[in-house]
Amino acid sequence: MEKFITLGQYEAAFPSSLRPEVYAYVTGGSASGLSLRRNRAALERIVIEQRVGMDVRDIDLTTEFIGMDLPTPFALCPMGGMPLVWPQGDVEMARGATMGGLLGVANSGGPLAERVAVASGPLMFQLYNYGDRDWARSRLEEVQEAGYKAVTLTVDTGVPSRRDTHLEALQAAARDQPPPPPRPVGPGNDPTYLSMITWDYVRFLREVIKVPFGLKGIMHPDDARMCLECGLDFIWISNHGGRQLDSARATIDALPRVAAAVGGRAPIIIDGGFRRGTDIIKGLALGATIVAIGRPYMWGLAHAGAEGAEAISKLLEAELRVDMALAGLTSVRGITREAVDYVDY
Repeated sequence: MEKFITLGQYEAAFPSSLRPEVYAYVTGGSASGLSLRRNRAALERIVIEQRVGMDVRDIDLTTEFIGMDLPTPFALCPMGGMPLVWPQGDVEMARGATMGGLLGVANSGGPLAERVAVASGPLMFQLYNYGDRDWARSRLEEVQEAGYKAVTLTVDTGVPSRRDTHLEALQAAARDQPPPPPRPVGPGNDPTYLSMITWDYVRFLREVIKVPFGLKGIMHPDDARMCLECGLDFIWISNHGGRQLDSARATIDALPRVAAAVGGRAPIIIDGGFRRGTDIIKGLALGATIVAIGRPYMWGLAHAGAEGAEAISKLLEAELRVDMALAGLTSVRGITREAVDYVDY
């Protein structure tokens, strides 16, 4: 494996290792890609206040989240398509990204027990609701018996989006090879159930799930308030990495409104365009407890499997330590709104 020492090197090497349609799937957004671009543009409008005169030899990255003491305030975001990027990619990602005890969030499609067995840190399970209540109850029993520490239900995929770049790449690939036949629909893989998630159904899941439980895909303060009314333990702000609703609000712009509605009654996770240590500071300053990182981990996985995913964690941690020190911040628990501001250039 070639030794990379910056996140930029991993990103630059990423396209060459994948088929065009896989690259388009992983990197693309919905329709025009506006939500995808807006996530990054909104983060780039935020500045970190540079402060001096503090002893910054010791930087404390530890945090607490839903009863877990974690070494860093960032976590692996659940993502599809990992086996297309690296053999046994779901398992390799769980192994590598959690090294050092970091929090990982496992996507719904990979093996349950094997990922828990190889993870060095706690794993949360991302649930896609592909069946009726009996299916969900059975699936969640398996998840909890396997040892997952929390469950998040993804709620922003009621219908599949049209992802133009991926559709175009699939069209081009089909000229050379026929597309695979569609999978037969049955219990556990029926996407129509994704369209039927209501607040009543969330209350049903709350009764079934005995570990901490939250919804992923919250972007509006009223929906955050409903999460609290349903007794959920955390709230996950996400626009699916810009891959679902086009022209959506950037997640970092949704964060202050949601945080104000929650009022400290539940911790918040956020994803959506976060790439660097400075981005993590911005998320924490505006009200998040955990910043979930997605595509950079794919860069690492595609380069070297579990070893590459672990390298991304180490680079993010190194960046965060340096960035906090240069901003005069010595503990992630002490990062507040005063650490950032907005600019128009």
